Amino acid sequence: MSDTTRAAIYAVFVAVLALLSGQGWVTAEESEAYTAAGAQTLAAAAFLMAAVKTWKQRAAKKDTNSGT
Repeated sequence: MSDTTRAAIYAVFVAVLALLSGQGWVTAEESEAYTAAGAQTLAAAAFLMAAVKTWKQRAAKKDTNSGT
């Protein structure tokens, strides 16, 4: 996941929380907590996607080196 994609998703997430907070659905404290959790979730997703990409690249390199 690129930094641009992650930033765009985060911006939408924050905008939705601002809208919900403005409507009284969530408090400022809840919004802050959800924002922090959203940032951590995006970071974890990016890390996982990078790990999967690395794993696939290593598997492809292994297949190429073994001649299969």
